[in-house]
Amino acid sequence: MSRSKTEENIMSPSAARSRLLGLSIILGCVLWIGGIGGIIGSYLANQDHQVIRYCKGQCICDGGTTDAALMERVCPEGWEQVLARSLHKLRKKRRRLRLERMRRAREEEHPDSLVPSV
Repeated sequence: MSRSKTEENIMSPSAARSRLLGLSIILGCVLWIGGIGGIIGSYLANQDHQVIRYCKGQCICDGGTTDAALMERVCPEGWEQVLARSLHKLRKKRRRLRLERMRRAREEEHPDSLVPSV
């Protein structure tokens, strides 16, 4: 039972490597062309420029941001009142946190007359 010459060539390690190399080149080309096609398709499909109007889950024009330049560029008339309201909320929140920190610090202070426990 002698093996034929073509059978030996098909089963040789060098033939397997070359087949694997060829397959990887073809697969790489298909993926590359698919990526290029996807990018071109996304540009062709979406011609109108949509503005992202959400920040932290809240609409920018409803106080989702405190960036005045962004609100001026994106929002319709009346954004100044919304900005003032959101800045007021932010100042109030920061003041509450600062007072809470000071209260905790006062509670943690121990009088100097007490002997520290060991």
